[in-house]
Amino acid sequence: MRAARIQFVLLAAALAAVACLSAGCAGRSFAGVGPKPEHVPENFRQETAWLPREVRRVAVLPLTATHDELLTETQRLQLDQQLSDAVGKTELFEVVRVTSDQLRRWTGRARWGIEESLPPDFFGALRMRLGCDAVVFAKLTTYRPYPPLALGWKMHLVSATEPGIWWASDVVFDAGDEGVANSAIRYHREHQTADRSGARPETVLRSPGRFGAYTLAASLETLQEHQRNN
Repeated sequence: MRAARIQFVLLAAALAAVACLSAGCAGRSFAGVGPKPEHVPENFRQETAWLPREVRRVAVLPLTATHDELLTETQRLQLDQQLSDAVGKTELFEVVRVTSDQLRRWTGRARWGIEESLPPDFFGALRMRLGCDAVVFAKLTTYRPYPPLALGWKMHLVSATEPGIWWASDVVFDAGDEGVANSAIRYHREHQTADRSGARPETVLRSPGRFGAYTLAASLETLQEHQRNN
């Protein structure tokens, strides 16, 4: 009789444990132990899994913005520099940054968006002066420089020799999203040696400059995953 009672108690405990697992009790018991959710950019497209071997030198144009009035000239120049640096860090090609003054002299305007009607000799002028094989267009679609920070990027890697878009991305990063915040903090922690500020990783969520660097790196991750057809 005693043995039967013990078996019954053990069976009840086992069933309770199974029920607890099914209901998510284990997750609650170990809250905060597992990996935190992170943001994975998904809104991108690419023509092929390979970058053509001839794409060796890329011109990065000055960015455009959906709402120009939201950016000061200082902020715009900082983002232009960050954009060029981020493309260079992919280590896929040699990068040439085109300044707004250069573009104005060569094409009559300081900034051009990919959705605009470009001058007929636009790419020819860039090839002649820079020897570039492709061009990066970037548009800032969202810009909120106060917490929760938010930046959105629409980017295109375009052939400079013939009509064609090799890669495109359209992503918004909102620090109010838990996954974005976790990804930004991890990025800043991993790149603190380059930052040299000694700031805590969490400060990336309050710094438009540091958060901007994260958003560009994350936007270009899918381009960096391209294989090169050597």
